[in-house]
Amino acid sequence: MRTAQLLAVLAATTFASTAYAGFTAKQDNRSVGAGSIPTQSSTLMFEKGMLRMDPDKDSTVVIDMIGGKFSVISHKDKKHASVTIEELVQMQQQTVVQMKAQLGNPQMPPEIKKQLEAQIAELDSPAKPEATPKATGKKDKVNGYDCSIFTWKQMGRDHEACIATKVGVDVKEFAGSAVKLTERFTKASNGKGGSNMFAMIELAKHGFPVRMKQTIVQGATTMEAIQEMREIKAEKIEAAKFEIPAGYEKSDIQSVMGGRR
Repeated sequence: MRTAQLLAVLAATTFASTAYAGFTAKQDNRSVGAGSIPTQSSTLMFEKGMLRMDPDKDSTVVIDMIGGKFSVISHKDKKHASVTIEELVQMQQQTVVQMKAQLGNPQMPPEIKKQLEAQIAELDSPAKPEATPKATGKKDKVNGYDCSIFTWKQMGRDHEACIATKVGVDVKEFAGSAVKLTERFTKASNGKGGSNMFAMIELAKHGFPVRMKQTIVQGATTMEAIQEMREIKAEKIEAAKFEIPAGYEKSDIQSVMGGRR
């Protein structure tokens, strides 16, 4: 998991209706097109501003959405590391510096250079008007949840979300926590490099994203990444689920993320 992946973890926000503030859900991730990957499922848990994601049996990501801290846990290596929003922004800024240095490579293919320049512009500037999600008027149903389709652009690429207003669970606290986390990121970054988070806040005003589609371009390869939510259930989550397991060694974020690849 790299800096961009940690930033992408911020993309989950929303609203709805019913019992506990805590809930669990399944998230299916897949891609179609060149370099496509089969469906991979993650488990999500939320309670009182704490979000836990288990992408597989070997790793866990815990986000303190109020405190603005990410903890990455490697169960395979029994190690963990944490980074604050402010430290994450510094990592992003360092990434931009490294990317700018790469532009000086005379052997870089023109198409790759163009993509790199677009990425730098995206990370080094405020969100553009086209990054605001807009309702298309189209409807769909995802895993039993009725939803409305919204679209927007990021780096000129098409993005889509299907937003449900009813998922059978009260996720208003989750929405509020996500907004606070994103606002903290915006403050730390001076509004730069957060177009995806900006889009998530706008989507949260309309409901719960039960499906997200993003166009990804890597060199000459173009694919569509798709995330779908299912089995959203109200549940009381014990505090221990968001704690670092006993006996795990504290390490640096690069080492722990490197162990997850």
